[in-house]
Amino acid sequence: MPRKPASPKLRSQGERLAASIRSRREDRDLSAESMARAADLSVDTVRRIERGVVPNPGFFTVAAMARVLELDLDGLVADVTSTSTPQQVSS
Repeated sequence: MPRKPASPKLRSQGERLAASIRSRREDRDLSAESMARAADLSVDTVRRIERGVVPNPGFFTVAAMARVLELDLDGLVADVTSTSTPQQVSS
């Protein structure tokens, strides 16, 4: 069964998640390929999430990326769901 189109709110949160993950990956000097390998994900999945193409990625996918980036999931969720500018997520 196909998913319903993402709501504007979900799209916005997906864009913040994409920016947050990409920023943290770049801060750690990791390539998308390195992160994908360490998280046991495809490079295409990492790139699609970072571009915001996947506004609502699966929990375990986000958890795997957060683990590689040493991010706290609670902080990441708070960062993504806030209506203000993303803040530094604690590790």
